[in-house]
Order: sequence, then C-alpha cells, then structure tokens
Amino acid sequence: MASLVEKVQTLVAADLNRLVDRALHSNEPALFQHHIRELQTLQEELAGQQVSVQADLTELRRKSAEQQALVVKQDLKWTPCSRAVCRKTPWRPRIG
Repeated sequence: MASLVEKVQTLVAADLNRLVDRALHSNEPALFQHHIRELQTLQEELAGQQVSVQADLTELRRKSAEQQALVVKQDLKWTPCSRAVCRKTPWRPRIG
C-alpha cells in the first residue's frame, strides 16, 4: 500500500513540476521581471549592510587608536620608573 501511495505522490509531483515549467516558459518576460525585482531588493539590502559594516569598522578603528594611545601613555609612564630601578641595581649575570 505504501508503494502505491509513493507512486501517486511521485506522479502528482511530476505533473505539478511539468505544469509549473510550462507556466514559466509561457510567461518568461514576467519571470525575468520578477528576478530583476528580487535582485534589486537584494542589492538594496546589501548596500544597507555595507553601510552598517563600514560604520562598525570606523568604530573599531577609533577604539583601536584609543587603545594604542593608552598603551603608549602607560609605556611612557612606567618606562622612566623601570630605568631608575635599573640604574640603582645594574644587571649582573649569575655565575654558577
């Protein structure tokens, strides 16, 4: 019984595909217009996403520059201190 149901489903699916193909071929200009509209919509969405990504990139670059400035500031703050320590206790290699 399942075999008969599967055969009927296959037959119906094939007939539906044939009908859809025939309808599409008879109405090709409308089909092309539909695809053009879909592509235009996708292009607009992509442009919006590009603007968003560019804004995110600008923000990340700004934050990176802030972090780099902070690192430089910290280096300048701690470097003289470490040099003073080095002057008081010069480095000597360990022997033995």
